[in-house]
Amino acid sequence: MNKKFFCKDRILAVILLVISGFFALQANMLPASNLQKDPGPKIFPWIGCGILALCAVYLLINPGADGKKMNLSKEEWKRLGVMMAIYLLLVFGTLLFGIIYTLPVVLFIVSYLFSKSSRPDMPRNKRIVSTLIYTVCVSVALYLVYVVALDVRLRSGILF
Repeated sequence: MNKKFFCKDRILAVILLVISGFFALQANMLPASNLQKDPGPKIFPWIGCGILALCAVYLLINPGADGKKMNLSKEEWKRLGVMMAIYLLLVFGTLLFGIIYTLPVVLFIVSYLFSKSSRPDMPRNKRIVSTLIYTVCVSVALYLVYVVALDVRLRSGILF
């Protein structure tokens, strides 16, 4: 086989196909819905697996032009670390404190980071206040939609 055939994009495509297949099998184990003509809980994971598999097949057929290794700069490594820290905060914060307390904190951090990169000329205090107002509005809207209107029980944490 040609060395170019085994480029990083094709290896990633095979890994994504395996992940898609695994999650499709896991979704197949979900119970069926009791309601008639209701697709049940399996449909959304299957849609996600299908989209992931389509993207993987496209990547397998049409890989990128260069097979060079990507080197991250110091700033890009810092951004990667911040994103990983946000993901870990979301996962462990949800486990410990529950989604009601963790989501506004993570939403504030992410919104602040986006506002910092999209509007660097805005003063820091104004950015914090506008991000705080945005976080409160979105958090209240999500709470009203999911808890009040749809009557969804949100997961509580170990500590709260």
